[in-house]
Amino acid sequence: MFDRYSRVVFAAAFVIVEDRHSAEEVMSDAFMVLWRKRESIVLANTVLPWLLATARNLARNRRRSTRRDVELNEEILASLVPSAEHVAAVHDLNRQLAAIVEGLQPLDRSIVQLCLIDGLSYDDAAARLGISHGTVRNRLSRSRSSMRRLLNNLTDQEES
Repeated sequence: MFDRYSRVVFAAAFVIVEDRHSAEEVMSDAFMVLWRKRESIVLANTVLPWLLATARNLARNRRRSTRRDVELNEEILASLVPSAEHVAAVHDLNRQLAAIVEGLQPLDRSIVQLCLIDGLSYDDAAARLGISHGTVRNRLSRSRSSMRRLLNNLTDQEES
């Protein structure tokens, strides 16, 4: 039966889905549905009309599903593209943070660079700078507080 009708069923599916791979899957699915429902299907003379109708329905469902997926992907991509305002705000924030870090004492600036920007642990930063773990931890905590306070002051000034 597959050898006899597969090309016709494939062609009916291909007309709708317009993709060879999808049409092959629809054709296979149509024959699988036929096999699963073989006990309950009542045929007049031949199975071909039933296979064609099933293949068309499966192809339409696949096409609708693909369109929904494409629309959803386009929505997701559109929401991921940052607005010009967002890009400008991030750029401005980075500029402000760089200025604040430049205003730190040289040792604090090195600790911020190593721990916050380069991602080193306190122990690794301490070993690189020749100071204790506790010194790195305490100075980084003070630097964070200072940077946060200065950044808040800048945003408060911009809002007023």
